[in-house]
Amino acid sequence: MSIVVDAVLTYLPQRRKKRVSGWVSVNGPCCEHNGKSADTRYRFGVIHDGEKIGFHCFNCGFKTSWRPGKNISFKLRSLLQWMHAPDDVINKLALDVMQENEER
Repeated sequence: MSIVVDAVLTYLPQRRKKRVSGWVSVNGPCCEHNGKSADTRYRFGVIHDGEKIGFHCFNCGFKTSWRPGKNISFKLRSLLQWMHAPDDVINKLALDVMQENEER
């Protein structure tokens, strides 16, 4: 698995619902930051295949994704902060991804 996928899954809320389609549903950590009320109906979806990861909130409409070769985007950084990942972990992750991309 990629270091980004590992980090995101580590900070994803523990109350999860695994769907048959491969999506993992949790209460959206993004809704309150995007002008909606807090999600309590598991409308935030995460899908990954070990290397790539994608997110979509069916409550507030937040979407972002990451795949190898790309840097950590502002939206992904914000999502990690909303999931209460420490800033030093996010910065180290971004630096590791940048170094990994330079080596390619």
